[in-house]
This record gives sequence, structure tokens and C-alpha cells, in this order.
Amino acid sequence: MKILFDLVSTQLRIGGAQEYIRKIFFTLLDSVSTNDNIEILCAFDSSIRSYAYDDLTPNSLNGVVRKFIDLNQSSLVEIVQTEGIDVIFIGIAQIWGERYNVQKLTCKVVCVIHDLCDYEYRNDKIVWYLYLSSSWIFLKKIIRHLLRMDQFVKRMDRIVDLINSNPKSLAITVSNYSKYSIIYNLPIKKCKIQVLYSPCRILRQRQDKVIENSLLSEVINGRMKYFLMLSADRPMKNAQKTIVAFRKYSATNKDCYLLTVGYNKSHYKNHIGLPYLSESDLMYAYKNAYAFIFPSYFEGFGYPPLEAMRYGKPVLASYVTSIPEILGDAPIWFSPFYTTDIFASFQKLCNDNYESYAKKSYERYQEVLALQERDLKKMIDLLVL
Repeated sequence: MKILFDLVSTQLRIGGAQEYIRKIFFTLLDSVSTNDNIEILCAFDSSIRSYAYDDLTPNSLNGVVRKFIDLNQSSLVEIVQTEGIDVIFIGIAQIWGERYNVQKLTCKVVCVIHDLCDYEYRNDKIVWYLYLSSSWIFLKKIIRHLLRMDQFVKRMDRIVDLINSNPKSLAITVSNYSKYSIIYNLPIKKCKIQVLYSPCRILRQRQDKVIENSLLSEVINGRMKYFLMLSADRPMKNAQKTIVAFRKYSATNKDCYLLTVGYNKSHYKNHIGLPYLSESDLMYAYKNAYAFIFPSYFEGFGYPPLEAMRYGKPVLASYVTSIPEILGDAPIWFSPFYTTDIFASFQKLCNDNYESYAKKSYERYQEVLALQERDLKKMIDLLVL
């Protein structure tokens, strides 16, 4: 049996969907390591002249996997026929839908559609809302997104044809919310969609316990009390309103700080902007945070709050899209569209209820972890059976 596994989608950038692929890849490798009847072939694209992950390059995997297939050299149909491929794993449907002709594939295809945020941004005018309310720091990214939105939507046409026409194909998505989004936005047959929660991603901590980022080290060693926010340079993560709301909050809570990772500029004394952190530093940031804030406008699943909840950190989160489904009753909820409501969520967490929210966070993390482990096994079974 031969499995063609998508590593193309991990070449482009580091992100939640790429972390999903990375976890499944290494779990699959472990699962078939003693089975000589299963061969994993890694799909990459030589026209993409980068590798976002050091441990997913051809050099790093040399001797670990038997063969690398360059999708820039031959069509997928030719590759399937020449290599005798039995199963193809597509980790990000939009990327393959844009780059490759998948419509004539007749082998088993397991295709992951993490979310349809581009459809929802367009349908519900979220991008226009951000465009009108944005500061200049985000405006360039939003305009670029607007110009490419039709392209984002069209790239799914090939995927829809593949899933509906190939009886061996299956669409996997990562939450019930995303499933309903697919049913609403795409003419994919409901019976072809299966929900499997995103597995917990790989986070490795340095053995020497060194914190690499000097500013983060200063914050942690100084025992500063901070709320943590990630991916703050992405407009859809809603850093702008959060920074404004926290400024008001910190006026009367001068010992509290807001750390925004990815947004490397500090706007006032109690706001600390950090660049993107290494896996090890990110774990230290989670462990030492007072609480985690997740003000996103949209999520198909959402790793960061769960990772904070692993350490029993209270979570403040926006009550939209998949976030309530994943986090249950653990967070302090707010609307991401109202700065006042974000401000109120900061106010609601206090000494009297801190331990209660911390306990609920950890308990919900354990519940979701059990589902993640169950669904990861289901995914591996889909690929090897």
C-alpha cells in the first residue's frame, strides 16, 4: 500500500493548518514504522522555494521516508499511475485546489477542509468591517485580502468536483461549525463530510530551560502579571480592539500587562509587543501567563486557547464561530465587535473567581484532549485501511 502525503502545504508558512499536517505526518510515520506493507511517499513542490518547518524538509527526512514526489514535475494522475498510489492525503484543500488538477483522481483521497473563512468573510462582509475600522498598520493586509478573495473562493471548485465525483474521496473538517459552513457554502454531499477534531500540535521545549527571547525572559523572571495574546499581527485575530480595551483596563490595574505575540510594537507602558516565538518560548509564555485572551473574529478550530488551558490558565474568548464548541463553558465570553465587551471581560476575571476559571480551563482541556486523541486515531485508520 502506498500513501502520497501532502507536505506541499507545509512549505508555504507556519500556521494552525500546517501544525495539523505536521502532527498527523509524524503520528502516521510512527504508526507504520514496523509495517513493511505500507509505504509513505512525501509530496513536495520544487516551485515553492522554501520550507517553513526545519523537520519537514527533504534533507531532514532523508532516510526516514522512502521517496519524495515533486508535484511540479508531473500531473497527479500520472503520479498515481506511475507510483501505484492507493491513498492521497491532502492537508489543506484550498492550496491543492489552486495549484493542482485533482478532478480526475480515482484513488482514495482524504482531503481536509479546515474552514471556509474566505467565503464567510465575503458573505458576511467581515473584511469590509475590518477595512472601515482598521488602523493603518493592518490596512495593507486587508486590501491584499480583498483583491485575492475571488481567487480564494474559486480554488475550491476542483475540490468540490473531486469529492462529489470520486466515490473513494472524503472531506475531513475540524469542527461541527466548519462542517455546517461547508454544507452552507459548498455543494458537497453531506455524507462525504466527516468531523475529526484537530490533534494537539507538536510543541517541544528546550532541555536547558533557556528562554531565547530576552524580553520574554525579562517578563517571566520579573514575575510580571500578563494576559497573553497570539498571532496579533493578523487582522482577523482582533489585536487592535484588544490593545485599546486593555489600555483602559490597565489605567486602574497598573500591575497587569498585555503581551501580544506577533505584534512587535508596544503602544503604551502596559502593552508589551513580542515577535513570533520559538516552540519552546511559546510554552514558557503559556506557563507563566496570568490568563489568555482569544478575541478572534473567526476560527475553524483554534489551537491557542486549548494550549493555554493545558496549563490551567483562565481564558477570555470571543463567542463566535467554532470557539464556543471547542472551549465549552470554560472561558469568560465576550463579543469581538465591541471594545467595551472586551474591556468587561478583563474586569470579570478577579481574585475571587480566578481559581474557578483555572479549574474549568483544565477540565475542558482534558475533555477535548480525549476527543483529539480519539479522532487522531480515526484519521490514521482512514489513511492505512
